[in-house]
Amino acid sequence: MAEPGSPSPPAEGPLVCQDPEKASSPPGKQRKPRLRRRRLRLGTSRQPTFATYFPKVLKEIHAGLSLSKEAKAVMDCFVRDLFERIADEAASLVRNKRGSTLTYRDIQSGIRLVLPTQLYKYADSQGNKALIKFISSK
Repeated sequence: MAEPGSPSPPAEGPLVCQDPEKASSPPGKQRKPRLRRRRLRLGTSRQPTFATYFPKVLKEIHAGLSLSKEAKAVMDCFVRDLFERIADEAASLVRNKRGSTLTYRDIQSGIRLVLPTQLYKYADSQGNKALIKFISSK
């Protein structure tokens, strides 16, 4: 048994972001693995990741730091989850008003509903600043 304060053993295999509803399946049912017809290339993933952006942002905040693969995987899961929550909330707002177009205001309202007050205010100001910078660069 590990003593308190001693480092925990490293996790086995790569960290994969899972949907909480799909993560645990009933013990009685097991699916057959599908046969893949196409050969997958090594080193490519089917799902795009946000991992390429983390070093760029980290360089602006702390110049000499870097992230491990596990940290990138955790951050990627976190960003995906947050993005999905905001998108779901914004989509439900559009459905409630019987609209068919997702606008900036719907996304802003979704962010307001998902994030705590101080974090929303900071995200809103940073978003507006990025939008102004983008418009002025054109």
